[in-house]
Amino acid sequence: MDTEGINEIGHLIAGDVSNKLEFKIFSNSNISVGDFVLLKDKHLEEKNDFVGRITNIKLQTLGRSDYLTEMSTQIEVSPIEVDPYEFRDSRSEILARVAEASLIGILKDGKILSPKKIPNHLSPVLIPKVGEMEWIATSGDVEVGNLRAEMRGDGTIPIKLNSEIMVKKHLFVAAMTGSGKTVTVKTIIAGLYKTDKFGVLIFDVHGEYAYSKSQRGKMSTRGLRDLSHDDVIVYGLDDKADKKLLINYRDLGLSDLFNFYDWSNPQREALEIIFGDDSHKKSGIHPLDYIIESTAKTIHEDYYIHEGPANVIIRRVKQILQGGFDFVTVNDCFNLYEAILEDLSKKKIVIIDFTQLSEKSENIIINNLSRRVLNNNKRKTQRNQNPTNIFIVLEEAQRFLDPAEYQNKGVMRELVREGRKFGVGLGAVTQIPRFFDERILSQFNTYIILKLSNSSDRNILEGGSPQNISDMFTEIATLYPGEAVIVGEAIPLALPVKIHLFDKLDLSRFKRNLDDDTIISQDMGAS
Repeated sequence: MDTEGINEIGHLIAGDVSNKLEFKIFSNSNISVGDFVLLKDKHLEEKNDFVGRITNIKLQTLGRSDYLTEMSTQIEVSPIEVDPYEFRDSRSEILARVAEASLIGILKDGKILSPKKIPNHLSPVLIPKVGEMEWIATSGDVEVGNLRAEMRGDGTIPIKLNSEIMVKKHLFVAAMTGSGKTVTVKTIIAGLYKTDKFGVLIFDVHGEYAYSKSQRGKMSTRGLRDLSHDDVIVYGLDDKADKKLLINYRDLGLSDLFNFYDWSNPQREALEIIFGDDSHKKSGIHPLDYIIESTAKTIHEDYYIHEGPANVIIRRVKQILQGGFDFVTVNDCFNLYEAILEDLSKKKIVIIDFTQLSEKSENIIINNLSRRVLNNNKRKTQRNQNPTNIFIVLEEAQRFLDPAEYQNKGVMRELVREGRKFGVGLGAVTQIPRFFDERILSQFNTYIILKLSNSSDRNILEGGSPQNISDMFTEIATLYPGEAVIVGEAIPLALPVKIHLFDKLDLSRFKRNLDDDTIISQDMGAS
């Protein structure tokens, strides 16, 4: 073993530039899948540090053909200069631990260069020092965690994402249950709040984002309300909500109405005719009032609409107005849509708490409100009014973005395809990415992938990912809670990250307009 001592963990035995490196690792080395390694080659005229990332570790029983691995073992046992072309070993078999690594590049003057060569046989493989990995520190403005890798020395490498790219070019978060996806999203939202650049709209399907939760009198999980009681606004039906999630029926437009039911073409055409009649505006009678106060015969006489579609429209509108949907009221109340748009324009965090609503009501509100946000920003953009950038967090995203629904839900398809042009970004959060297809996934330019044990989930992400992740499948399947692989345009290369635990963040450092750039506490963890 050379002067690097215990920092040396093995020797290179095989590899190529375009595929992978293989090195025999010492039995006492403590490395894991996902760790970075340095390979130093003293035989090259120019000093080069090659950077690799471990993708697999395996045990092998080696025969005489595995000459280089035997030699590496001999060096480990007897650290003397050995000429690889003179080395001999009389043993017929040998046990070895072999690691595979992808070749990231060549480290030169603090920068990583694309690899066009590889080290020589038996080049030593080392655990890098923290200082040797500083080139990987990202220059974004939303710190999500630290580099997750074995390194020598004190300190950590913070990983920061570029908020403009992450939001405007869409974020995809994928994780199986219990892997920490909600914690991850909370940490991201706290970082976005700190930048003071975005309004954030969260569709909270399971009631996980707003409030802190306690077990046996102690806080078990922290809610986003702890960030700011003034800037985090909760809309819901329970008494804890800041504002009631109620829509007066007179605030419903035609596009809103289309989301309540699956209307036939004749029924849709009939509604378009009725809502398009300017006489309702002149008389002050809302089209829905006209419908419930009319008969099918009256509608037929007024608009030449067949009585069959008219009867269906009357029956369904009455269901909407008479309690068929828990968020629609006939009583006077504030304009829900305008209130939410106003909060978002002030760069607040708006949480829509769906815990007391049916799934049908959730779908309607999500589609209607997303349409309002997109259209509002589109209108302001076209008028050169500089709209506030909005980040929409969509839990259970597979309900709206799986191939079948994607074709039917016009607003979601438009948001994914065109939202970035109008400052509206989507953060899709899902447990089952296999329900998506590559066309949809290719619209997301930043992926945060936590543990996914299902191979179908990993395979579909490979097709849509902005960077190649096929050599990370073993790592993704074995991630611990709070550990992630992040890929995409928001960071320079695919990175293993230990996500900051939201429950342990020093939230006082997330207040807006602070001079201190440090936003996290020393007491960090992940979930």
